[in-house]
Amino acid sequence: VPEALTPPSEMAAWAHLPFVCAITLRDKYISGLMRMDMAPEGFSDAPIYHLICFQDRDEAQRFCWMLRAQRYDPTKAFAVEMMATKEVQCLGLMDGSQGVTLVPTAKIDLRPDRSLEEVMVELTQFGGAEYWKAHFKNILRKNPQPDNDGITHIQP
Repeated sequence: VPEALTPPSEMAAWAHLPFVCAITLRDKYISGLMRMDMAPEGFSDAPIYHLICFQDRDEAQRFCWMLRAQRYDPTKAFAVEMMATKEVQCLGLMDGSQGVTLVPTAKIDLRPDRSLEEVMVELTQFGGAEYWKAHFKNILRKNPQPDNDGITHIQP
């Protein structure tokens, strides 16, 4: 699996799964996997796209239902497709995604009375937090900068 999509060890707990529930989208011209920008608002000019997958099929179905019911993008059809984990990673690399956000069972509140906007914010916070934890650990691992006080500081 290419390094760009190889999950850091902290996020690799899902990599042992034989399959994940990917969210697919299609219209009359294209089909592919759903991805979202995980960069915090105002942090980066360039988007940081992650593919969106769920561990639990029922939760993935509820998420698709919300996308359709609240008309997230009325031009597209959303569905759940069970896919091998390695296949998701390879497809993500081909479409330019920087990672995969796998939603563990019961991690996001998908009750029908919630707005899609609330769910999307929660999903972005979850995926973004996982990305940034790994990103900053990677920076520290590559460039540790101990100061005179013995504390390692992240360089801007």
